[in-house]
Amino acid sequence: MLRKNKKAWLRIVEAFIAIMLILSTLLVLLSRQGSNSEVEKEINLLQSNILNSIGKDDYLREQILADDSSGVKAYVGNVTPSWINYSVKICQPLDVCPINVAPELLDGKSIYSQNILITASITNADSKQLKLFFWKN
Repeated sequence: MLRKNKKAWLRIVEAFIAIMLILSTLLVLLSRQGSNSEVEKEINLLQSNILNSIGKDDYLREQILADDSSGVKAYVGNVTPSWINYSVKICQPLDVCPINVAPELLDGKSIYSQNILITASITNADSKQLKLFFWKN
C-alpha cells in the first residue's frame, strides 16, 4: 500500500515539473516577442519622423526631385542611431523601388521600410518617391 502511494506522488511531482518547464518556455518566448515589437514600434516611429522632416525641408525636397540622394543620406545618417543600418532610394512614384544592398548584409534580418511622395507643387506632375529602409546591426 505504501509503495503505491509513493508512485502516485512521484507521478504528481513529475507532472508538476513538466508543466513548469512548458510554462517557463512559453514565458521566455513571449518576452522575446514583446521586445521585438517594441523595437519595431521605435523603428517605425523614427522612420515616420525622418520622412516627415524630409518632406518639410525645401532643400532636401529639391535634391530628391533632382535624383540626388547625397543630402538625404547625410541627413538620415545624422539622425539615425548607430544600432540601425539604413538605405535610401529615390524612384518614380509607381515603381516598386527595391532595396540596393547586398543580400548577405541582410541575411536573416528584419527590414523595415516606409516611403513618402515628394512633389514640386500640387499642380506639377513632377514627383519622386523616397523610400527609406532600416534594419538592425
